[in-house]
Amino acid sequence: MISPIKLTDTTIQIQSDIRKMDKLMRQANNEYPRISPYRVNMRAEKKHLPQHFIDWINRIGQIVDEERARTDVLPFWDIIKQSTKATKQNRLGDCAESSSIIMSSLLANGYKDGKIARLLFEAEAKDLTTDKVVGRKLIDTTHEFVVRNLDSSYDVEQPKTYGKNLIVIDAWEGFCNNFQEAVKKYYDSFLGGMREWINEEANLKITYKPRFHFCDFAQATEDEVKIFKTEFPELILK
Repeated sequence: MISPIKLTDTTIQIQSDIRKMDKLMRQANNEYPRISPYRVNMRAEKKHLPQHFIDWINRIGQIVDEERARTDVLPFWDIIKQSTKATKQNRLGDCAESSSIIMSSLLANGYKDGKIARLLFEAEAKDLTTDKVVGRKLIDTTHEFVVRNLDSSYDVEQPKTYGKNLIVIDAWEGFCNNFQEAVKKYYDSFLGGMREWINEEANLKITYKPRFHFCDFAQATEDEVKIFKTEFPELILK
């Protein structure tokens, strides 16, 4: 007879937090429906989308980018607030806009430990004959999302230091789970599931390792939390 797996109090709490963050993300996506210009362009030919629709999406996206550029001189939390409002108004947004919505959602619900992160992959090349590392290259996927529970003593180059309680909230992908599940998701989404490949001609084995880059910014104050609760009541968990 197989013994049941015993869950620790910490594990139960993490699972509870993930479910709550998933609910928060789904509520935000329902309240702020939006078209992704990236997905429109990627699927245009396969879906036989009319050119005038594609041009319209791209033009609105360009306007949104221009408006966002004008807010770059604002304090960080004002940028997040303005981006969230613009996304709601234009109903258009990719991963960056989705991250702003989640950051607004977190603050509206009183969570101040959210951080914006970018997904990178480190490509490491080993000589098949000597098994020595002969080169490394950092690949920026330009994909952005939000995390919570990042360990305060993390080393950005060492994913093991991010903390066992890290939660990834990716509203653009509609994904919310722990770091391990996020890694699996991103391998499939961005590398087609490929972890490594052998280049026989160059006598190399290329291994891809996921890595996050976290944006550092001052944590929101209680006054800023109150502002977000007032500005975005529809994002408060029901």
